[in-house]
Amino acid sequence: MNDSWSIKYNLLWQKLLKLDGPFPWSTVALTEVSYYKSKLNKFGTPLDPRHTYVKTDWLSWAAAMADDDASFHALMDPIFEFANSTVDRNPFTDLYDTVSGRQTWMSFIARPVIGGIFAKMLV
Repeated sequence: MNDSWSIKYNLLWQKLLKLDGPFPWSTVALTEVSYYKSKLNKFGTPLDPRHTYVKTDWLSWAAAMADDDASFHALMDPIFEFANSTVDRNPFTDLYDTVSGRQTWMSFIARPVIGGIFAKMLV
């Protein structure tokens, strides 16, 4: 696949847990965040090219990897836009479509993983 990619959301934990490897944080994280910004849809960056949906917690973890406020907001602000624009008036979901702003599955609402939106506070 020519344009294969995925959000490396667990890379954040390498930094938070002060692990030495396997990836050099300073180059990999910055490269990843820059790439995610290039794949943004109106309501966020999809998990990978197969679908247009995203996990709110995982995208928040990826945003927390940004080393500057502009990059952080580029990835986080679409989540805020989704929460304020979606026509699905349910508790906060952790799985939604980044193009339509619709919840994709009704079982992904009000789950504890939504706490991932606070990942930046850990950095």
